[in-house]
Amino acid sequence: KLIFDEQGELILETIKLMEGVNDPYIHQGLYSAAYASIVLSRDKDVAKEVATYLQGIYYKDKNSAPIDLVVRHWSMKIIELASYLEFTMGKRYFLWY
Repeated sequence: KLIFDEQGELILETIKLMEGVNDPYIHQGLYSAAYASIVLSRDKDVAKEVATYLQGIYYKDKNSAPIDLVVRHWSMKIIELASYLEFTMGKRYFLWY
């Protein structure tokens, strides 16, 4: 989390790097740290980039949502936060659930 606080652009790079890892515990920790960093920084650009990427991975259709409930929880929280931060600009993210 501390690395993400100092360099927010590393969040998306790290998520991309870990995308192929087949261990939900890695994704759970990564997404919770990413969420905490975005909450504290309120960086709209980082939130938008991460949310758009996660939406493309997990929520492109009804059958692509994460099976792991904790991964689903944190990925949705990131997307919802990005939507909240971008609300004034009219951009809303859509989740299949």
